[in-house]
Amino acid sequence: MKLKTIRCPNCGAELNFDENARQAKCEYCLSTIKIEDDSCYGVHIEQENKGRQKISFTEPIPVNSRNVHTAAKIIITIVQVIFGFWAIMFFAAGVMLILEGDTAASVIAFVFCAVFILLPLFVRKKILKRLK
Repeated sequence: MKLKTIRCPNCGAELNFDENARQAKCEYCLSTIKIEDDSCYGVHIEQENKGRQKISFTEPIPVNSRNVHTAAKIIITIVQVIFGFWAIMFFAAGVMLILEGDTAASVIAFVFCAVFILLPLFVRKKILKRLK
């Protein structure tokens, strides 16, 4: 039997309940709390307040949710744009160095250009793979 812990929405006391339970009763305020487990949105808790109105809330969304995946894609895209700008700058520097006759420095500039293009692609692939 695995126990889960939540806070009572009525009094804030800690409630320990079996992970397979569908309701729990607060020892302090005697509120009955209905629990529905939904893997996408955490634990949904519905409280009946002794004949008064029902209070419903949902605990925070887990880290592996669709929202975090979308946010990670947006952040990675922004980083790729910034790295792309620097790749263009290194490419332009490499071309200018070739025109000036400095072959060794131009090779270094082109290597940096390749790194700034390939690194974000590699990192994006790894991060998105871990979020799945």
